[in-house]
Amino acid sequence: MRNLQAPQSIIPEAANISGVREYGAADPPLRELQLVELGLLREFVRLCEAHGLRYYLAYGTLLGAVRHKGFIPWDDDVDVMMPRRDYARFSKLCTSELGPEFRWQSYSTDAHYPHLFGKLLKDETVLRQAPSGHLPFQQSVYIDVFPLDGGARRPWVVSLQRLTIRICKLRLGAGFNRKPLKRTLAQLTRLIPRRLAIAVFEAMTRALPAHRSVRLISAGGPYGYRRQSFPSHWFGQGAPQIFEGHTLIGPTAVDEYLTQLYGDYMTPPPAPSRVSHHEVTEVWLGPAPAETASQTVTSYERKGDHAPPAKRPEDQS
Repeated sequence: MRNLQAPQSIIPEAANISGVREYGAADPPLRELQLVELGLLREFVRLCEAHGLRYYLAYGTLLGAVRHKGFIPWDDDVDVMMPRRDYARFSKLCTSELGPEFRWQSYSTDAHYPHLFGKLLKDETVLRQAPSGHLPFQQSVYIDVFPLDGGARRPWVVSLQRLTIRICKLRLGAGFNRKPLKRTLAQLTRLIPRRLAIAVFEAMTRALPAHRSVRLISAGGPYGYRRQSFPSHWFGQGAPQIFEGHTLIGPTAVDEYLTQLYGDYMTPPPAPSRVSHHEVTEVWLGPAPAETASQTVTSYERKGDHAPPAKRPEDQS
């Protein structure tokens, strides 16, 4: 496995590739990974713009755009959201219109894929992260693509939707839950056939279509149901954001969105917490156009900007 060296073709001329940011610089190996992810993001946006698909920068990627005009220096992934109908169209287009070095991955393409959202992958790379690194599905450098679904309004439907999402998440991720209680519950969900769990989840998304809903949810996202339930007008046509020298699209109500997720989002965390929330066990960025070097393995802790706001106990998943 060679050092983290990104192909030069993925680096836009306008991007700040020095790693210098307002709150510190990305370590060179992490910066190399960010640049490969930037190439994936460019391919994603290319396909969306070619077919008029709506998307939004999301989570830490949107926070990075607002606060750093690019990646958060210690962040190691890219997140985008799409309304469910656009997400479905995108997944179909990927079969015929992606560049040859890219691949779409979801629970429909890989039998052991453990998430309710999809990933756009860079072939001929490897990125394994604990605790799912041992599972038998392709694990390459990626960006996360989260579908936005309609959120329920009646309390009993909210409870049913929330329960359905929890059960489906546990069933698909049964192989890598760490917490004892979740691990036990996940083992119990193995009694539910995987195809049935997916069918129930998809039936729920059809029953609550995003384009007819006053609230939108990110069912596959990393936080609890309430924290990821947003008024639909926060998204709309979207608003431009600068990210690594590119003008991309974020939610219309960017301040409200980021405040709900992170609280005082413009204040960076203390220096000891400026680390990724992923634990990377293996990374390989593929053949370089020039030199090769020795192997690199990087490990990160679960801290940093992805921690919840201090005063939102009701939002725990």
